[in-house]
Amino acid sequence: MNSFDKFLHKIGIISFFTIELPISAYDFARKLGEMTLYSEIGWFTDLEDLFSSDYRRYKGLVVNSHFRIKHKAAFLDFGKHTAIGTGYVIETEEGIKITVKVNSFKIAIFIYMIMASLYCIIVLLSMIFSVITDSAIALIILPFIILFASIAIVLPFILLRNSTRRMHDFYQGQFYYFAQ
Repeated sequence: MNSFDKFLHKIGIISFFTIELPISAYDFARKLGEMTLYSEIGWFTDLEDLFSSDYRRYKGLVVNSHFRIKHKAAFLDFGKHTAIGTGYVIETEEGIKITVKVNSFKIAIFIYMIMASLYCIIVLLSMIFSVITDSAIALIILPFIILFASIAIVLPFILLRNSTRRMHDFYQGQFYYFAQ
């Protein structure tokens, strides 16, 4: 795990866990595959989810040795579909050992957050300059800039953390259910 993954893990956007289950890899893949629609996971595949009538709530690839799945996008789901779970299944004497990485990080959101932060910094610097030049408009705009910064920067971060936590909890609960 590199230092950027450690940072993302520390702030809650990436999650790792390992679980051992008394089930065969074939049975595990069959049960997970029944609830997963076979589909590519890419940039524009969420748009097709909005118009899909399939009853399965998850999509991706499931085979005996590994899987890569995510929650299907739905209208007004507010970031629930951003986390992608990647897991590796290893057969042991007692059953299987599954190592899972749940990742909500997307480079487009990272670029957006950097641009929103730069915008806020530029506006704050221009406000400081206008205060120095005795302009009162800077004090009127300050609350709106704080509101914009809190919405534009903090809200996507919260949605990514919630998506990671929700999928982490789903995997742990669902995998224990598979072993029953």
